[in-house]
Amino acid sequence: MAPVRIAIGLLAVLTSLVPEVAAQTCATMTARFQAKMGPGYKSSVIATGLRQPRHIVVDSAGNLLVAEGGSGSIRRLVLSDNGDSVCVQSNTALTSDRSTNHGVALSADGKTLFTSSLSSVTAYTYDAAAGTVGTGKAIITGMSNTGTHPTRAIAVSRSSPDIILVARGSNGNIDTATAQMSTGRSVIKQFSLSKIMSTPTDFNAGGETLGWGLRNIVGVGEDPFGGVV
Repeated sequence: MAPVRIAIGLLAVLTSLVPEVAAQTCATMTARFQAKMGPGYKSSVIATGLRQPRHIVVDSAGNLLVAEGGSGSIRRLVLSDNGDSVCVQSNTALTSDRSTNHGVALSADGKTLFTSSLSSVTAYTYDAAAGTVGTGKAIITGMSNTGTHPTRAIAVSRSSPDIILVARGSNGNIDTATAQMSTGRSVIKQFSLSKIMSTPTDFNAGGETLGWGLRNIVGVGEDPFGGVV
């Protein structure tokens, strides 16, 4: 059976995990920090030079889409499988309108790309094979904070593919006003994609509160078996 390869983010680099069976590196790159691997695994750097990478998803063609906070864009990394190693074949900017500071997600069919910024969630049509996007459309607005917590995690539910989860953190370490739900901070909300794709909404006015009192949500995940966030 062919070894399984999993792509993960490691600060300013990307590494690939492969079982320790004659693994080879595809380029001479060194990681800023060394990953601690479990027994039988080792890591190799496949990309450097990323500008504040915040989140990674894998598209339907097996490419890595990386949200760069430093450039405000999504980078598309096309991978090549060399049998005993994984290499980056090409690394290009997929978006250029600075609509991203934190999150990236894909629709269940892989044909719509979602990104998050300090103020909004933007949707693009996406062709995974060609590596092209359409014009961005803001589908959720009104998420700006004046404080120091810029994270805006997003995730599309696999168990309920019409649902997108959007997280907005507190203004800072101490944010007493967030005790009022009406502030729309320190909260995770869920929105119906079919509704907001046709009629964009304000974050506070729309959606349904899923979790509240969450200081600064960096990432959102879903149980692949039970669909629990």
